Amino acid sequence: MEELSCDLRTQQKVVAQSVAIYNGMRPHLSCGMLTPDQMHRQNIKKVKTYRTLNHNTGARVVV
Repeated sequence: MEELSCDLRTQQKVVAQSVAIYNGMRPHLSCGMLTPDQMHRQNIKKVKTYRTLNHNTGARVVV
Protein backbone atom coordinates (compact mmCIF):
# COMPACT_ATOMS: atom_id res chain seq x y z
CA MET A 1 0.00 0.00 0.00
CA GLU A 2 2.92 2.34 0.59
CA GLU A 3 3.83 2.22 -3.10
CA LEU A 4 0.36 3.35 -4.12
CA SER A 5 -0.14 7.07 -3.97
CA CYS A 6 -3.87 7.16 -3.30
CA ASP A 7 -6.17 8.38 -0.60
CA LEU A 8 -7.44 6.44 2.40
CA ARG A 9 -10.81 5.66 0.81
CA THR A 10 -9.13 4.01 -2.20
CA GLN A 11 -6.84 2.02 0.09
CA GLN A 12 -9.86 0.83 2.11
CA LYS A 13 -11.59 -0.30 -1.11
CA VAL A 14 -8.49 -2.24 -2.20
CA VAL A 15 -8.30 -3.99 1.18
CA ALA A 16 -12.03 -4.78 1.17
CA GLN A 17 -11.77 -6.24 -2.34
CA SER A 18 -8.76 -8.32 -1.34
CA VAL A 19 -10.58 -9.73 1.70
CA ALA A 20 -13.66 -10.50 -0.45
CA ILE A 21 -11.52 -12.40 -2.97
CA TYR A 22 -9.65 -14.28 -0.22
CA ASN A 23 -12.82 -15.31 1.65
CA GLY A 24 -15.34 -15.63 -1.18
CA MET A 25 -13.58 -16.65 -4.37
CA ARG A 26 -10.33 -18.41 -3.47
CA PRO A 27 -10.63 -22.07 -2.36
CA HIS A 28 -8.41 -23.11 0.55
CA LEU A 29 -6.77 -26.48 0.97
CA SER A 30 -7.40 -26.40 4.73
CA CYS A 31 -11.14 -25.96 4.02
CA GLY A 32 -11.33 -28.99 1.76
CA MET A 33 -11.01 -26.79 -1.33
CA LEU A 34 -14.02 -24.70 -0.31
CA THR A 35 -13.83 -20.97 0.16
CA PRO A 36 -13.90 -19.80 3.79
CA ASP A 37 -17.41 -18.39 3.17
CA GLN A 38 -18.62 -21.77 1.86
CA MET A 39 -16.96 -23.57 4.75
CA HIS A 40 -18.75 -21.48 7.36
CA ARG A 41 -22.15 -21.77 5.63
CA GLN A 42 -22.19 -25.57 5.40
CA ASN A 43 -22.67 -28.20 8.09
CA ILE A 44 -21.03 -31.27 6.55
CA LYS A 45 -17.28 -30.67 6.92
CA LYS A 46 -15.83 -29.78 10.30
CA VAL A 47 -13.82 -26.61 10.72
CA LYS A 48 -10.23 -27.38 11.73
CA THR A 49 -9.14 -25.85 15.01
CA TYR A 50 -5.32 -26.05 15.03
CA ARG A 51 -4.87 -26.55 18.77
CA THR A 52 -2.17 -28.34 20.66
CA LEU A 53 -2.16 -29.67 24.18
CA ASN A 54 0.13 -27.92 26.64
CA HIS A 55 1.82 -30.92 28.27
CA ASN A 56 2.84 -28.97 31.38
CA THR A 57 -0.66 -27.94 32.45
CA GLY A 58 -2.93 -30.11 30.32
CA ALA A 59 -4.59 -26.94 29.03
CA ARG A 60 -5.25 -26.35 25.36
CA VAL A 61 -3.19 -23.64 23.69
CA VAL A 62 -4.14 -21.97 20.40
CA VAL A 63 -1.17 -21.83 18.03
